[in-house]
Amino acid sequence: MESYNFTLNKLINLNFHEYSSEFAVNGAKIFYNERQFVVLQQWEINTCLESIVFENIELKEKFSRNRINIWNTYYLICTTDSIPIDNDDIVSIEREARGFRKYVVRFLEDLQRIPFLDESESNETGNESPLFNVNSGNAPIVYKLIKYLDDNGGQERKLKQKEIEKAIAENNLIEEYKDEN
Repeated sequence: MESYNFTLNKLINLNFHEYSSEFAVNGAKIFYNERQFVVLQQWEINTCLESIVFENIELKEKFSRNRINIWNTYYLICTTDSIPIDNDDIVSIEREARGFRKYVVRFLEDLQRIPFLDESESNETGNESPLFNVNSGNAPIVYKLIKYLDDNGGQERKLKQKEIEKAIAENNLIEEYKDEN
């Protein structure tokens, strides 16, 4: 129960709110903020891998039918010390490709593996990365690449690897980077 509680507290601290219970399956609670949905599930003694997979797929289909963002939804399974879970089972759950992205939370440190819960990686403004720091020597190179990508439809579609390589080559960005460093 401890992993469930610290995960729940973390979600609340990040302004997640409980979502409609009509979507919940087998005691799972659903939370959301402006960007993500999180399904929070407690690992019970009678929980099995097949039920996790089935619930996950079923919930993803419900979300999809109701036009809820399935691509930014996470399924967090919290374990307890009294009901251990095997490491092989954790790997099986997290690597299962069907349904939402899944994470098993046993320890507080496990939250660092979840992109939007890891405080060490978060940046409120979105541009604290040294690549986007105007004072960084690399900023002109990065801005040239971003401008090229933007001018060539990079915000509307995923550019192919060849297109990105072409942008780097046409703008001599590799040579500029080497010259500056």
